[in-house]
Amino acid sequence: MIKNFQKHGNHLTELEIECFNKLLAFHDLEPSLTISSLADTLNVSTTTIFRMVKKLNYKIVDELKEYPQVLLNHTECSLPHVINISLKGIKATKFAELLDHQGVYVSTKTSCCPAETPSKMIYALFHDRGRALSSFRISLSHLTTEKEIDEFLAIFSQCYKECFGNGKI
Repeated sequence: MIKNFQKHGNHLTELEIECFNKLLAFHDLEPSLTISSLADTLNVSTTTIFRMVKKLNYKIVDELKEYPQVLLNHTECSLPHVINISLKGIKATKFAELLDHQGVYVSTKTSCCPAETPSKMIYALFHDRGRALSSFRISLSHLTTEKEIDEFLAIFSQCYKECFGNGKI
C-alpha cells in the first residue's frame, strides 16, 4: 500500500493524505482493508470513498496500459467502478474463460448486450467491430481491496502471456 501511495500520492487531497497517515498507525489493518471499512474507521464521506475507488481504477488502468494488445474503452465520463477493455485479436469470451479458470470473473462486452454480438456501446464509441467483439468489463466496488487488485493484475498478466507471449512493453 505504501508503494502505491508513493506512486499515486500526487493525486490525493489533503484529507486523503491525512486518512492515509492515520492508517499507517494500524499496521495490521492492511490485509483486510476495504474502502467501506476505511470509511467507517476514519468517518469519511462517500465522496472520499468514490475517490478511493477511482484510485483503484487508476492502478488497474495504469498497469493495463503497459500491455500492447490491450485497448482501454473509457472516456472522461466513465464511472470508476467499471473498467472496460478490449484485447486485439482475441475474443473476450476466450480471455474471460482463462481468467475464470484462475478464479477471476469478468463480464464480456457491455451490459444489456446479446451474447455473441459486438458491444453496441463500444462500437458506438470507437466504430471498430473487432474491438466491440473483444471487450469485457472489470468491476470494482467499495469492498474491493488493494490486495485483490494486485491478485487480479498478476492473474491478468499470466493469462495475457498465455495468449500473447512476452507480456508488457
